[in-house]
Formats: sequence, structure tokens, C-alpha cells
Amino acid sequence: MAEFATPVDQRHAVLRAGGLHYATTHIGPLRQLLDDLAGIPDMAAAHVAVWGTVGADLHQISVLLRECLDQDLPRRDRLDVRSYLALMAHNVNALAGFAELAVAMAVVMRCANDVILLTRDIIRGIIGDLFARVILWIVDSPTASSRDVMEARLGIITATAWRIRAYVDAMMTSIFTLSWTVDG
Repeated sequence: MAEFATPVDQRHAVLRAGGLHYATTHIGPLRQLLDDLAGIPDMAAAHVAVWGTVGADLHQISVLLRECLDQDLPRRDRLDVRSYLALMAHNVNALAGFAELAVAMAVVMRCANDVILLTRDIIRGIIGDLFARVILWIVDSPTASSRDVMEARLGIITATAWRIRAYVDAMMTSIFTLSWTVDG
């Protein structure tokens, strides 16, 4: 996880993983959010595969059409044949252009998928870290904590919730902007 590159002790790492597991299995809305984020990369990967296949197929068709045109008409001195060949050359160029466009769409979808995966991993790391902190606060604290300590801890929890929302909002804005750009 990119955000949590600093080393932590073994106890914190175990609590982070356990806390994330507990949060994802027992908190319905959080599980739904992470499930939604987890399903989107699969859908995006499918789109990448489709656009890549479409691009390869269109390129292959344009090459085949070019070969057929080169072999198809032996007498090229007539006006109607030259007109037909010029028209078909435009079709070959259009197919090649559409092939490049499809490949570009595959690259765009791959980038969108990377944004989604990164956001999901960051959110999972934040949630796991928050659960580990709360558990350590409970275990390491005396039975009665001061008001200042409790306020600071509540502030950390609130700031963490805001960070999660900010990451999700940023991801949604990025995907919306990308979608708007692609759709024209």
C-alpha cells in the first residue's frame, strides 16, 4: 500500500490486517463501498480486453482490405476503377484510424483501472490502520482516559473518515472527467 510504506511493528501489522477483515465482514456500508470498488476493476479490465480485441480486429481487417484491393483489380487505367480504389483507400484509412482509436481506448481504460485499484488499496490501508489504532488505544490505555486524549482520538477518527471520503470523491471526479473527455 503506497500510503503505508513506513515500517510498523508486528503487532500493529497483525491488528491492521485483522481490523480490515473485521471491518469488511461486519460493517455493511463499508463492505458495500469496498465491494463496489473491488468490482469496478474487473469491469474495467473486461473493457480493456474488449477494446484491445476490437483494435486488433480492426487493424487486421484494414490490412486484409488493403491486400484485397492490391490484388483485386488488375486494370487500373479506367476512371471507374481508379475512383473505386480511391474510395476504398479511404475506407482502409478509416479502419486503421478506428483501430488506433480502439487501442487508445484500451490504454485509457487501463489507466482508469489503475486509478481505481490505487484508490481501493489506499482506502483499505486507511481502514486497517484506523482499526489497529483504535484497538491499540483500547489495549494500551488506562481504563479512564483524559478528555484531551479522547478528543484527540476522536479527531483522528474524524480526519480518517474525511480522508476516505476525499479519496473516493477524487477517484469519482477523475473517472467522471475521464468519461466526459472520452464521450466528448
